[in-house]
Amino acid sequence: MAIIPHILNASGHFDPHIDLLEVQIELAIRAVSEKLSLDADVCINHSPAHSNPVLGIGGAAFSPNLIHINLDARHENFDSAVNVELLAVLAHESHHCKRIASIPDDHSLIGSIATEGLACRFELEVAGGDGPSFIPGSVLARTDELLSAMKPDLEQTDYCYETYFLGKDTKTYPKYAGFAVGFDIVGRFLEHEGMLAAEAASVPAQAFLPYAKAR
Repeated sequence: MAIIPHILNASGHFDPHIDLLEVQIELAIRAVSEKLSLDADVCINHSPAHSNPVLGIGGAAFSPNLIHINLDARHENFDSAVNVELLAVLAHESHHCKRIASIPDDHSLIGSIATEGLACRFELEVAGGDGPSFIPGSVLARTDELLSAMKPDLEQTDYCYETYFLGKDTKTYPKYAGFAVGFDIVGRFLEHEGMLAAEAASVPAQAFLPYAKAR
C-alpha cells in the first residue's frame, strides 16, 4: 500500500518552494499511512481558485485512488499552509478515498454529513487539535441550531450540497455548516462506539442518524 505524491509545476509557481513541499508531503504521507492503509496518487498543484482563501490550501477526492491538494503559491501564508495545514488536508482527503472504496455511494444528506464528519475527525487523529481549522469557531458554536434546522432533511437525496456545505445561500446556512454538523454527530458516534475515524470508514450513513440530536 502506498500514497505517492506528484508535485505539478509546469507553470513554475512552486519553484521557490519545491524543497519545502517535498519534505512536508513526505512527512504528511508517513503520518497518514501510520493510521490508514491506502493506495493513492496525490496531485499537488497551484490552484488559488480551489484553495481556501484564508488558509491558502484546499483539497478534493472523488475516487478511491486520487487526491487533489490545491495550493496558492502566492498566498501570504504559504509556508503555514504547507507546514501546518498540508497534513490535515491530506488526512481529510485520504479518509474520503478510504470511504469511497469501502462502501457504496450514499447520496443522502446524512451520507454527506457523515462522510465529511469522519474526514474531519480523522484530521484530528492525524494532526491533533480541537477542530478542523477551516471551520470558523462561530459556525462550530451554532452546531445545535444548524442540526435542528437540517434534521428534517437528513434522509433526502435531492438537496443542494453547496447550500449545506459551501455557503451558497448564507441566509439559510453559513459556509461549512454541514462540516460542523458532521464533526459533531460523528464525534458522538465515535465516543459512544469506542471507535476511531480510521476504523469507521465503512460505517453506513444510517448508523449516524441516532446521534443527530441537538443537545
